[in-house]
Amino acid sequence: MTKLKANRSKSTSEIILSGDLTIGKLTEVKKLFQKTLKKGKDIVVDLHEGEEFDVAFLQLMISLFKSCTAEGLAMSVRSPLPGAFMDCVNSSGSGAYTWLLDNHGTEEIGGENE
Repeated sequence: MTKLKANRSKSTSEIILSGDLTIGKLTEVKKLFQKTLKKGKDIVVDLHEGEEFDVAFLQLMISLFKSCTAEGLAMSVRSPLPGAFMDCVNSSGSGAYTWLLDNHGTEEIGGENE
């Protein structure tokens, strides 16, 4: 369902998520996010292999973003975003998630590593 890949960069951890990324899998994903955040490195999230997404997952992504910001770390989401993820964001009815669509790729979307 999920896998963690440590990027070779000394300052970045990469999280590769796959499969069903919905409320039923959030405990596992949350633990993975927390473990990665504890490493104190900027985080890159790769959603290419994700198949299904829901608003609960979007909320968890917002939580990771806020945690990175609070720790002074950068977070980015690898491009391109899967169509199913974009559909979930667009149908969420909340502008709170649009930063994921506007700021994906190699660009920093939160925090700074100074």
